[in-house]
Amino acid sequence: MPKRGHVMSSPGVFICHDLDAKAHQELQILTRLRQRLEETGATVTVYPGRASDDGFLPFLNQTLPDLQWFILFQTPTTAQSYQVRMAVNTALKLLEQHRLQGVVRFLASADGSPGEVPAEWTALPTFDGSYDYPRAIEKLVLTLEQDRTHLPVSAPPQAVQALMATPSPGPAPASGPSTLTSLRSPAQADYDRPLLPPNRLAPFGGSFRDFYFGATERGRAIIGLSFLLVATLVLGTVMALLLTHSSQTPATGNVTISYGRLQFFNTGLTGADNTTGICDGLDIHLQNLGTPQSGQSFYAWLLRDKSQLGGALLLAKFTPVHGRLDLRYTSPNHQNLLGSYSRFLITEESASLTPDSPTADLTRWRYYAEIPQVPDPQAETVGNTTVHYSNLDHLRHLLSGEPQLDQLSLHGGLSVWFFENVSKIFEWASAARGTGVPRDAAEMHNALVKILDYLDGTELVAQDVPRGTPILVDPTVGRVPLLTLDEKALPVPGYIRHIELDLIALTSSPHSTAAQRQLAGQIDAELNRVKANLDQVRQDARQLVNMSPKQLLASSTFPLLDDLLSQARTAFIGEVNPATGIRSGGAVWIFDHMPELAALNVTPYKA
Repeated sequence: MPKRGHVMSSPGVFICHDLDAKAHQELQILTRLRQRLEETGATVTVYPGRASDDGFLPFLNQTLPDLQWFILFQTPTTAQSYQVRMAVNTALKLLEQHRLQGVVRFLASADGSPGEVPAEWTALPTFDGSYDYPRAIEKLVLTLEQDRTHLPVSAPPQAVQALMATPSPGPAPASGPSTLTSLRSPAQADYDRPLLPPNRLAPFGGSFRDFYFGATERGRAIIGLSFLLVATLVLGTVMALLLTHSSQTPATGNVTISYGRLQFFNTGLTGADNTTGICDGLDIHLQNLGTPQSGQSFYAWLLRDKSQLGGALLLAKFTPVHGRLDLRYTSPNHQNLLGSYSRFLITEESASLTPDSPTADLTRWRYYAEIPQVPDPQAETVGNTTVHYSNLDHLRHLLSGEPQLDQLSLHGGLSVWFFENVSKIFEWASAARGTGVPRDAAEMHNALVKILDYLDGTELVAQDVPRGTPILVDPTVGRVPLLTLDEKALPVPGYIRHIELDLIALTSSPHSTAAQRQLAGQIDAELNRVKANLDQVRQDARQLVNMSPKQLLASSTFPLLDDLLSQARTAFIGEVNPATGIRSGGAVWIFDHMPELAALNVTPYKA
């Protein structure tokens, strides 16, 4: 077959599958899909083994950030694979961060489309190759080619934002790669055409269309819309005047002008030691900034703590556009920025020579922000020691390093270990339930023991497992449990309790903000829901682990195994809101939103 034109300009494509050597038909389709993509000039990456291999997720984390597209090659086994679910979650997170152009799904067999699959998968642009795979492959290739011709990477940020294929939890960055364009509604039955995933505006948009185009309400809707537009214009004018006035009027008394904020985010590309991929990115959105003098530029910096000298990190050299700065910065080596920096500064310096560090002339410091570093007068008892922690200390305990965990060689902070351990509970619950009819009682038993090792902790797990059962997890990791069954018997509180203690201390500080207290309350509520799920996982696992092999494999045990998996899944990825179709809650939501506690409000610098 002659090669088509190389319209795609050599994009990188990752195909995620979970096929073994016996899946002859699916392997044939996968091979054809790969060949067809390569004919168009794409560089295709496929893991050489199965997704269940230990090396799959590290391979994915290393290669996917450098590619542009992720294709989920769905077969009957993929929906049951913990590793495939994690791979899709990673791809969707990169898409939200504008680091991927698109995430799509290819159904490779008739059995791959029905059944229980994550809600996020059904919302992906989908191509059904189960009946006519050559046609579906051509549709997929055409979509990728059209996307690159309709919206190049250099397209204006407004176009990128308007065509985002999935909702983003935070503000849209100033620029980023394009995503799928010209996609049709998920209501269509012809799955071989790309489908538009719902975004967070979809419920509003649907109800608005129903209202506006209703036959009996058409006139009333048009009048209402006219009033709404007029009111919006008036309000916008008033707000613009107020903002202009406030930007030109110096602060008086206790009033402090805020020019916007910056907040950390996780890329989630964590290394083996859990110290990277956390708080390794910054979103900065500022407005009403002044204009540098002729020959001068603004420079944005991250500064170390007040007690430390030097080591400033240059984020950007810039001149505000209409008074704005919208910047997304990601650490090249995914370093935890919060662990090293706590202050933000904008200086005005010569545009002809980029400085290595901020000027020592404080009259050239323009805008500033910092995380409070004043020790709390309220003392805390940690072990046998009395300490006075600051807001910065508590944030770092959560997000970059906790002293008690560091002593146990568990680096990276409370948040990441909580996230990783809940993900392992979900993985082992999936292994215990398996697919179809359970067949290996020994493997199921071992998975249940591991679940209890992590929930109870290695110090207390003996009370829940048969006498003489060995510890089956890494003893270092297993020393700190997720649940706190007996705080006095543990080296440190369990992760859920420990996170709650830091949240309480942070929000009780006189230096905490209203936004911090509100978000901390939301995180605490989600922690309570996760704890309830994990409590039920523990109850299920305690019953199952004490069963005989024959009892484990009996059909009467299936409902208990199903509940174990359901509770573990909800604890990890939360639940889908039926009204919005958006998944929230769970350890994933908590881990993603925890960095927002460290947001900084930018104000004029005062010497």
